[in-house]
Amino acid sequence: MSQRKHGEAARPAAGGGNGNGLEGRIVAVIARVMNAQPASLGREIRFVEDLNADSLRVMELVLELQEEFSIEIPDEALDKLRSVGDAIGFVQERVAG
Repeated sequence: MSQRKHGEAARPAAGGGNGNGLEGRIVAVIARVMNAQPASLGREIRFVEDLNADSLRVMELVLELQEEFSIEIPDEALDKLRSVGDAIGFVQERVAG
């Protein structure tokens, strides 16, 4: 499924320190809200189609991300947050900028 080195995917998802702790923290929040295993949450995983999340669950995710990372996610950005990769990219941009 992924072309990552052996063991690489599990570390960041658990918040481990392989140089990408922010991504691991984001994935951990997504896993907690979506009730999924962090290692199963590749960037291509979509919230609605793959994780069967309804709009309430997606809103809960947005609220958790805002709280965890002290960022604001405007309503117009909600349509852009459809996958794990979208969420990672969005939060990374907000935290860095």
